[in-house]
Amino acid sequence: MAKQRFHTPGIDAHVMGKRVEAWLKSQFFETEVASEADRVLIQARKSGFPRSFVAANRALNVLIEGSEGDVSVQVTTGHWLENLATVGIVAYLTGPIGLAATTILAGLTLLGERELWDYIREQAARGA
Repeated sequence: MAKQRFHTPGIDAHVMGKRVEAWLKSQFFETEVASEADRVLIQARKSGFPRSFVAANRALNVLIEGSEGDVSVQVTTGHWLENLATVGIVAYLTGPIGLAATTILAGLTLLGERELWDYIREQAARGA
């Protein structure tokens, strides 16, 4: 589990969430998004037959929180949940600890996590 805070001129959690979701889709991730107030939760998994055959339920969970100019991003790996609302409710009720508890970490990491962090840093520096 990794969490970082960024100074994001002109960007709030929702803007960053849209950018991250677009990047994930461009990298052939299937995504589901839940958002409210100053919080966006994105769940993403690689699509395609080989991926689904080997690791059907591995996913990246990206929690983005904050207001314009101050955004924190937390990325965890865990299981794909068919009903993202369950993750969103748990995250809302218990905060990041609840989100971490709903993601079962394993020794495998998904390809692209480092590139995702690079993209997030680039977007934070770029601003609106």
